[in-house]
Amino acid sequence: MLQVERLTCPYIIETDNISCEIGGKPILHNISFKVPAGSFCCLLGKSGCGKTTLFRALSGLNEVQNGGIKINGKVIVKDAFSYVPSHQRKVGLVFQDYTLFPHLSVRDNLLFGAPKCSGLEQQQIIDHLLNLVDLEGYEEHYPHELSGGQQQRIALARTLASDPLLVLLDEPFSNLEQDQRSGLAEQVKTILRKQSVSALLVTHDQTEAFSFADYIGVMMDGELVQWGTPEDIYYRPKNEKIAEFIGSGHWYDCQVVEDKEGAKQLATPFGFISLAANEQLLSEQSAQLLQHSRDLQIFLRQENIYLPINQEQCTQKHMADVECQPHVQLNFPVINQWRIVDKQFSGFLTFLTLQAIEDKHGLFPDFPPIEISVFVRSNREIQLGQKVQVELELGSFILRVKP
Repeated sequence: MLQVERLTCPYIIETDNISCEIGGKPILHNISFKVPAGSFCCLLGKSGCGKTTLFRALSGLNEVQNGGIKINGKVIVKDAFSYVPSHQRKVGLVFQDYTLFPHLSVRDNLLFGAPKCSGLEQQQIIDHLLNLVDLEGYEEHYPHELSGGQQQRIALARTLASDPLLVLLDEPFSNLEQDQRSGLAEQVKTILRKQSVSALLVTHDQTEAFSFADYIGVMMDGELVQWGTPEDIYYRPKNEKIAEFIGSGHWYDCQVVEDKEGAKQLATPFGFISLAANEQLLSEQSAQLLQHSRDLQIFLRQENIYLPINQEQCTQKHMADVECQPHVQLNFPVINQWRIVDKQFSGFLTFLTLQAIEDKHGLFPDFPPIEISVFVRSNREIQLGQKVQVELELGSFILRVKP
């Protein structure tokens, strides 16, 4: 029977203001989130942020001092009292070090996680699991005879032998080479989807998190600072710390100004952005900042800055070649031209380093050196020393008051 037929609640995980201590030291602070049944989610954060403690609290390996946890609608923890012991939660665990028994064959490792049954039923379970993880014929091998990826698949198969509703994975790919990690992550997703099992992944690797999860929880200093879809986390971070943590980018000075027609523009070092034309990209927080603050900073990632193919017609929907009201004084140069000072071929893409060489308004003849990085498709003809213009392609506005 498929797992989804045994689910009795729309949420596989529900946490309600849970807090944890270790040795009297607070580690988790009022964590609340819900995971829809059948979905994959991820706890993402740097080392020491509390994500593994939360993993252990969900599995029953750590005590919860306050708050509650439900699995498939069933209360398993409520205010420091555990209603359901760890081994009865229908939760499977996969760790980064595989935790296979080195003295047992693959077959015996799998049977360790399987329910008690007849010899024929045991063989059917073994055959099903090995087929599921694409390791038929390996049942008599020992862990030391397997590659790291094969060992992790056997560890997952052993976890699935107990027929869990939910699988928790703690940095399961971190012991593998980089070229193996993405492939195994996709295999694990496929395996879990075939079994209709929900999953929660704990990782510090952003690429891993975004490729694996339907929902991501960003953790910092023992708090769940944002929970949402990968798109929410990337394009609509709740604060500047999350913006700086996710992806790679920089803060650039910007100012709210009015053009000669009285329309509000956001002046940046790369040109002017029409606020009216891009109103749909504004979060509530950014809209408030634009109303009450003049001197701001905008967070731009590498993919937000690009070189138009047609350099002679360098205009597009986000940028407006505007003239400001006479009284407007900008606190930074608006760069009209850049020079390519370095390029690095990387297969499909080439990464360029551009240096600012011309201030559009001539207000800052001695502005300090400004360098930015952009990428272009490698089949474009790009020469070192070439003068270019850049434009912005925004997926959202990420703003803060200038420090």
